[in-house]
Amino acid sequence: MVLRYFLKLSGWLITLLGLTLAPAKAVGQGSDLREYQIKAAFIYNFAVYVEWPTEQKPRTVCTLGADTFAPALETISGKVVKNQTLMVRRIAEIEDAGACDILFIGRSERINLPSILDTVRNRPVLTISDMERFTHAGGMIGLLSRDNKVLFEINLKRAQQSQLKVSCQLLKLARDVIE
Repeated sequence: MVLRYFLKLSGWLITLLGLTLAPAKAVGQGSDLREYQIKAAFIYNFAVYVEWPTEQKPRTVCTLGADTFAPALETISGKVVKNQTLMVRRIAEIEDAGACDILFIGRSERINLPSILDTVRNRPVLTISDMERFTHAGGMIGLLSRDNKVLFEINLKRAQQSQLKVSCQLLKLARDVIE
């Protein structure tokens, strides 16, 4: 049992490292799509290595904002994580964010970010974005594109305030952890 868990964990870590080291933007048509597919894979794996205080079924992954990320995120819809099916949903209103387990906040929502984060503050909603300085603004996981790689940073303090437990394996892979 422990060996099987270790092998699964090792496989995921290798996959995540491969995605981290893979070019975030391919040359030519579909370069943004490739980057978003990589980010969607990261979000799937964040769901694997974060624990929520409740066993809600299905686990809802929401997107908020006018962005082109939603179609790539659909690739994880229907996948199972810890016996919970991931359901991807697009929301248009900030007030709906509290009903999400994972909330991807699009760059177009930068001006509304304080209101969005205030709406989900102290709720078990994992907030993720690819906005610059997202974790410093109070978000939980910031996806970064640097030197043609996708990296991430974690605001552990904010996650803990929302009763989310972030795996130490995930923390080890983060570019930066804010405590």
